[in-house]
Amino acid sequence: MLAAAVLLSGGCVDISDRTAPEKPVIAVITTTTTTEDIPDAPVTANVSTTTMDYTTRIPVITAGTGAEIEEFYSTFDFTEDDYAFLENCVFVGDSICSGLGHYGIIPMKNVIAQGNIAARNIFDFTFTVDGSELSLVSALVNADPEYVVFSMGINDVNITSEEEFAKNYREILSTTEGFLPNAQLIVLSITPIDMTSTFTSNENIDSFNKALSEMLAENDKWHFVDVTGELKNSENALKTNYSSGDGIHLSPDAYYATLYQLCRSYLGEPADTTQEAEDEITIE
Repeated sequence: MLAAAVLLSGGCVDISDRTAPEKPVIAVITTTTTTEDIPDAPVTANVSTTTMDYTTRIPVITAGTGAEIEEFYSTFDFTEDDYAFLENCVFVGDSICSGLGHYGIIPMKNVIAQGNIAARNIFDFTFTVDGSELSLVSALVNADPEYVVFSMGINDVNITSEEEFAKNYREILSTTEGFLPNAQLIVLSITPIDMTSTFTSNENIDSFNKALSEMLAENDKWHFVDVTGELKNSENALKTNYSSGDGIHLSPDAYYATLYQLCRSYLGEPADTTQEAEDEITIE
């Protein structure tokens, strides 16, 4: 579990009437669910929805066991630099993104996400922050994070084209950048589905991720992180132990894998301290 500490100063501030430096997109309309959207992530009775103890840390994940469960590719040993980075992130997105908070991996106040959100409609939603209903931009300005990590797209792949998806995402990032010019904007790839799901195809998801990656490459201030490598099996599908059970949403283990890939992509590989530790050993 992660201890995140994004402080809201002076209570919530609604900035819906504030003009952004470029193209303000502020909406306070709450959308209704459409049949094309995926359902909210399944939440079991033992899932914590409370803010986690700030002193806790992500446990090291060990390799899976059992012939019926696909093995993890690796273990995830998070460093103190990883924790410091993740504690300053706010995650924005859909029901898959919201699992970070529902499973208690990231404190709920650091997750601005809910079911049915997509790149095509995120500005139509409001978010509850300290009892106030705020637009996306208002919620982000109140949080004032150092890093904003976006994770959405599964609700776009059956409705928009790759080009429209990239265009909508560009508008989200441009608007966010206008209000938070000092924040680093990071975009995670759409996560894969497992082989049992008929919601879409992983080839289709790959195509949307390719368009997203190419769009983000146009701006050196925006960062694309492909998290699919650890999540996929040899069949180009979500590994069974990373599925929550519906073939689309993620298990807690998958979120640890995703966060680890985020850290490695953005921060790079941790320094190897093995030799340094050996040098400190004195043999008499």
